[in-house]
Amino acid sequence: MKRTTIILFALCVLFNLNAVVYHNETHKVTHFDYSDYTVTYTDVDGVEHTVPITEKATTPEHMMALLRKVYRDETIPGIHYAYDYDGTQYRKIDYNTYGHLGSGNGAEWVGSKNDFYPNPLQDGMTLLLVQVRESWGTSYHNKTNNMREYFEKAYTSMQLVPKFTRVNNEQNPGYLFSIDGAANRFFFISKGKPRSTYTKPLFRTFEQISPVNAVDDAATISFIDSIRAGNPYYCFHDCTNVTSMTGGHWFTISKSGENYSLKNLSIFIPDRRFEYQLADKDDNWINSSYFNEYGNSQNPGEEDWTVMPQVFMYNVDLGGSVEATDEVPSGEENEGANYFKIKLNWEGSCSRINVPQHYYVYQIDESGNRTLLTTINAQPTMETSHEYLVKQKVESQVFHYIVTGAPINYDEDGSLLLDKDGNPLITISADSKICTLVVPGKEPFFTILLNYRSRYELKKEQNVYKNKISIGPNTTDDYLAIKNEPISLDLQRTDDQGNTDIVANVTFSYNEEDETYHYVLVYNALSQNTTLTFDDEQPVLSGALTDANSSAVVIDRFTASTADNDQSGLYTYSLVRSNDSFSNECVVPVYKTTNTINGVAYTKDEVLADTDRSLECAQSTAITFDALNKPLAHITQYDIYRLVGKSTEEKKVGKAENSDNRGNYCMIGLGSNGLNDVQGWEQVGENGGPLTLVDNSARPTDNDFRFVPVINTLINDEANTYGCNFQKISYPLVDIEVCDLLKTNPFAGPTGPEMGYLATLRLTPLLTDEVGNVYYYRVWRLMEEGTTSLEQEILLNTQSQAEGEQWGMSYAPIQSTYPGQEYVEVTDIFIDRVIRGGESKKVSYIVRMYATPHAAAEGEETIRPDGPYHTLARGAGKDYFVAENMIDVYFNDNVITSITDVNGDSQVVKVKYYNVLGIPSDRPYPGVNIAVYTLSNGITMTQKVIN
Repeated sequence: MKRTTIILFALCVLFNLNAVVYHNETHKVTHFDYSDYTVTYTDVDGVEHTVPITEKATTPEHMMALLRKVYRDETIPGIHYAYDYDGTQYRKIDYNTYGHLGSGNGAEWVGSKNDFYPNPLQDGMTLLLVQVRESWGTSYHNKTNNMREYFEKAYTSMQLVPKFTRVNNEQNPGYLFSIDGAANRFFFISKGKPRSTYTKPLFRTFEQISPVNAVDDAATISFIDSIRAGNPYYCFHDCTNVTSMTGGHWFTISKSGENYSLKNLSIFIPDRRFEYQLADKDDNWINSSYFNEYGNSQNPGEEDWTVMPQVFMYNVDLGGSVEATDEVPSGEENEGANYFKIKLNWEGSCSRINVPQHYYVYQIDESGNRTLLTTINAQPTMETSHEYLVKQKVESQVFHYIVTGAPINYDEDGSLLLDKDGNPLITISADSKICTLVVPGKEPFFTILLNYRSRYELKKEQNVYKNKISIGPNTTDDYLAIKNEPISLDLQRTDDQGNTDIVANVTFSYNEEDETYHYVLVYNALSQNTTLTFDDEQPVLSGALTDANSSAVVIDRFTASTADNDQSGLYTYSLVRSNDSFSNECVVPVYKTTNTINGVAYTKDEVLADTDRSLECAQSTAITFDALNKPLAHITQYDIYRLVGKSTEEKKVGKAENSDNRGNYCMIGLGSNGLNDVQGWEQVGENGGPLTLVDNSARPTDNDFRFVPVINTLINDEANTYGCNFQKISYPLVDIEVCDLLKTNPFAGPTGPEMGYLATLRLTPLLTDEVGNVYYYRVWRLMEEGTTSLEQEILLNTQSQAEGEQWGMSYAPIQSTYPGQEYVEVTDIFIDRVIRGGESKKVSYIVRMYATPHAAAEGEETIRPDGPYHTLARGAGKDYFVAENMIDVYFNDNVITSITDVNGDSQVVKVKYYNVLGIPSDRPYPGVNIAVYTLSNGITMTQKVIN
């Protein structure tokens, strides 16, 4: 038998001798290791942090420190030159000059006017990804000159991009960067700004690479669709400042704010991006707009895309075919055998920017296991293909293929760059879509899957299917059998439980008059559903078979209920007669998931010990589902939908994007403006695994949810969706309402004027059929930081009865148990510093309700959660649930003054301090003290004081 030979092509970079001469006085950085670099910053609380330079910066202090580190550290590469239209180095960039420019206008984050800003030692690109806040509008930039406030309001994050490939193409050299993450609004900045004009907050320090000017994102709305389709998105200018102009100069994925995972988002930045015919070549560039647009700014309609930065998704496009062939490998075992030739061809998206690439061609099985067929190091102009012969068998054979590509990193001398382990340095890699090819078998007849479609109808709780099956005689002998006698066969569909349906009957016959073979299709109405359809395509009910490659096409339309999630996991088609198989079997995959809601429950003892809120509250609006890791499925994402109560209005509340088709999911939930709440990345194993998405868009008092995950897959570039059963969330919640807010007149306290405050909260249990009893509540008071002399967090359950009595009010400790489903009211009274005119005092209350399915037995002893308690005879298992809610209360001038027992006549006449051992003193001890105040009216007060 002829063996398939695996050939390794190792080619060096081939330069075009006719290219424009590229002048380069400095050695360009081809690889840079940022792993030893750190950034140090001090947060708003005065705490100093030292973090890796590649860590995402999400606070103004971290962002400014990151940019300052990148700009001012001379060992970090930066742009050395801006280039003329012919590739000549036109002007060297002086970082010290640029750093001084603008420093008097508010660039304090980079340093003072008297600081020195060194030029980078190495000529190269250091790039950062900047994400713009959803709430930011370009008109906002005039509202503040405070740089910290600008960073806080304009930017969500900044992060250095460490992965790049140096493109040493003689005609258009540059840098190729790879970004992994999730974003909606973003742009890029690189160290060193070749143009001169500036605005806050970046001034002249960083080049700002953004798309064409687009007011309010209008021209960038199709960005994600364009790059996912394999198209490059060109950058037209280095913006004066992306977030300070009158139009939105950032990349925008979705007008509604929907985020997407940006796995393998790439940006190619040519060295010669500022080439154009200069009208004035003198050095008067300080206040000019030189080096503004990429390409030919003198004739905007003639922009040269070859020197423009371009954003695209790095991917590999794979195709293939199966052809009958007369080629037969040598050997007696192959005599008389039939062979088919499998041809694969592919191309990486970096080819158009003239980047050589590694390619690894694999055959992949149903479980995702890969067998390497060949590997090629290919130049951009080189044909990338692979072919081999497959021997025909009795049954049909299904093969799956995938190609992994990666840009090759070369230095300027054409030598391959290696990593620390001596392997080729890979900075970006991508898998192609899986190509499936079928080699027909020798059965009398054949069935071949042409296409399969699935759509989930959420409101009807049905998966709707449309499968196209090709059927026909397989060999010349089978045609002769039809010539002798018409053959009638049934196309049978079988699910994975062994249940069968007859889709259609097909009769093959021979017409002697025109000497052709014919077929007639008769569909079984009982197996078809034509009320829910994808399109208006009608099946051909009769026709002629012109040659051995022609066939009849059956369109099978049917539905499967998802109410109990018992729909099939696959469907198998075959031609049968009298229950005897007359063809091979072709399989149509169906992808399923299991939707589960698991409330977090605890034992009673765990609940009784929860005085520090250590128990985790279950997310009542979280859905857990089993995600698949099946490369053959090509699952692009799971969409999560929610229905509330009896409503049939569907609402998409999140998604899990399988960005690399390897089970690496990016979880994105619904935020305040579209899908913009990135909840992180989760990897499921080879056999799949659970994913949890929190629905933060739900109201905290809603507890009658139905969630369903919907699988999205791609087949032949068309989207298929698969749903499962709805899962109802029935989880206890607690609602909080403020009934009363009262305050006293100011009175003299031990450290100055003070005031008494009262807040009454109404707690309403929102129970379920499954969890219908409240066990007890705990309430914590949190004071706004910096505005109180009280302990920051107090558990009100531990407050004594006496503290209520001294106010002449009924203020009992919070009860331990509240059997039943009625609301309760909780009153909190405390003393704090006086509210000044126009000020507001914020107090937050955290309420925890502990609920259980078990009702208290009649006459059962009351349980005190914070003291000795009697163990209930029932409910000893993990069947206690924790629900938490929080409310902010603001005391201001509008609060009624109604507490009268404390007034200005009651002065503090004596103070005694006690340490934790109970030893008294006239002066406070270092650390925690209990202060006992005696007022002139005879009332005593206690207060915890930290000295």
